[in-house]
Amino acid sequence: MTPAALKALILAQSDGSPIRLAYTRGDAECAAALNEPGEYPVVTPMRVGDFANWLAERGLLRKVHAAQSHGNEQIASAALLLMLKIQGDPSRMVDPADVSIQGMFAAFVAAALVSAGDVTAFTTACTGVGSFAESHLGKTVSANDIANARVA
Repeated sequence: MTPAALKALILAQSDGSPIRLAYTRGDAECAAALNEPGEYPVVTPMRVGDFANWLAERGLLRKVHAAQSHGNEQIASAALLLMLKIQGDPSRMVDPADVSIQGMFAAFVAAALVSAGDVTAFTTACTGVGSFAESHLGKTVSANDIANARVA
């Protein structure tokens, strides 16, 4: 995110909000406030082992496995790719923000292998809480980021 975009994001918060108030303080204090653990939704990757368990619990693992022989080559390939992903190292991550994962789920929804509700449930399962910076920027911010935003 550019310094100007960071500044706009901060200034878009309502007057009196903790984020707007933090912006009136020094750069380090502002960065600390934006990085402070809070109640902001943060979507994080899920471990492959947990993802395989999640698929099994929802009855989707068998469907995806069977879809490897689907008549539509795109669906069959997506199913094969997903099975290869979950058969690998169980500590690797499956990121709901990954375009390939989103594409697979979209293809599976189109083929009626999974429902839109299943996709939402996956994203929900990957959602926790974190800081304003993690939620809105996907990373922490530094005092230098704040200083650059102020002059943008």
